[in-house]
Amino acid sequence: EVDIDSVQTHVVMFKVKTRSVEDVLVKCKEQGLLLIPGSVNTIRAVTHLDVSFEEVNEAIEILKRVID
Repeated sequence: EVDIDSVQTHVVMFKVKTRSVEDVLVKCKEQGLLLIPGSVNTIRAVTHLDVSFEEVNEAIEILKRVID
């Protein structure tokens, strides 16, 4: 769950409802996507100016595979 209207930075916080945060972090890392825990049931994703739109879309696809 991402509140798109509140995103104003390169940091995105999202809640995980279908799995544990730890499980999502491990499975994403196995596929090359590094994320960090946020607050309870929340994951923090941070990009950098060198991250392309293609790489962001790849990260989204990894998250879809892991969370679905």
